[in-house]
Amino acid sequence: QIRCIANIRQADSSETRLSKLDGAFRQLSPEFAEFVPYLAWMMSIPRAGSRDIEELGPEVVRPRTFDCLLKVLTLAASIRALVFWIEDVQWADHSTLEFCRRLQEHGQIPGLLVVATMRTDFARADARLPWSDAEHEADGVITIELDALSREESRQLIAARLGPQIDDTRVNAVLESTGGNPLY
Repeated sequence: QIRCIANIRQADSSETRLSKLDGAFRQLSPEFAEFVPYLAWMMSIPRAGSRDIEELGPEVVRPRTFDCLLKVLTLAASIRALVFWIEDVQWADHSTLEFCRRLQEHGQIPGLLVVATMRTDFARADARLPWSDAEHEADGVITIELDALSREESRQLIAARLGPQIDDTRVNAVLESTGGNPLY
């Protein structure tokens, strides 16, 4: 997350946020400095005395911001191998899905591994995969389906966390509330 890279805190003023963002990206590479205005726009960080991006409107700025993000990923991956993680794609907003499609259209970026997680049992009517069927068929997307943990696997995980003397009532309660998902 960009906020983490730049050490941006909730309590930081707009000026501090912008300064941290600029400093963090300049430190990574001087070439990143040109992306800061678009990243600031994306993160809703106002830039004092500069309305150039805001005046363009979202239909112009969004594609430029996506281009900047692609360049940031390409430059960062050229410096060192990088994992770009997209969590819970089923909850993704329109802009995130649009960026995922742009990333796919861009093609492979050397040194970059994209990992996207999605609950396949999620029944949201408008949930769509961010990649095309053609990409999936061309082996550009690898799907790994993870099943829920069995009762015994869940028991072992619970025992590792709470101790070996776990009673069936507690195991049943955990299984009922998590459905065997170890991340809950």
